[in-house]
Amino acid sequence: MYWKGKIMMAIYEHTQRGGWAFWAVVAATVSIAVMFTSLLATTSSGDQDEVVVYWILLGIEIFSVVLLGAAATMMHSLTVRVDDRQILVRFGGGVWRKRFDLLEIVSARPVRNHWLYGWGVHWGSFGWLYNIAGFDAVELTFRNGKHARIGTDEPDELTWAIQSQIKRNN
Repeated sequence: MYWKGKIMMAIYEHTQRGGWAFWAVVAATVSIAVMFTSLLATTSSGDQDEVVVYWILLGIEIFSVVLLGAAATMMHSLTVRVDDRQILVRFGGGVWRKRFDLLEIVSARPVRNHWLYGWGVHWGSFGWLYNIAGFDAVELTFRNGKHARIGTDEPDELTWAIQSQIKRNN
């Protein structure tokens, strides 16, 4: 990987598998597909009202399966990479990415998320959360006072990697 002509060395890189969250989304996708397929099979008499209902149900099924399929792809894995300039968070092998500039981060500390915080990418009272499984995370504090949490099953190792680069860059 190159950054303006310089080779960036990875200080830390780890991939966490989605586990049960991934399989829950896959099960939901299959369930919705089966449910709508069985509903569509019952609307085959040719009545004009049933034809309209058929196309509406078909549209809802396609939309739902595509949306949940994208969610399953994202929830498959979370890779966190720390190099000398940034933290890169990748969901599903790169389907969705987020970069954090290490020059903007003032601290990193391991935290434990409450189960109500959930998984995925979303905003909470603590800032942005990027997580696919488990409750452990590393909370980043930025120069502007904002926070973000990156879920990990290696909170101490990730914290060390980020802190070592913060000290090196300052």
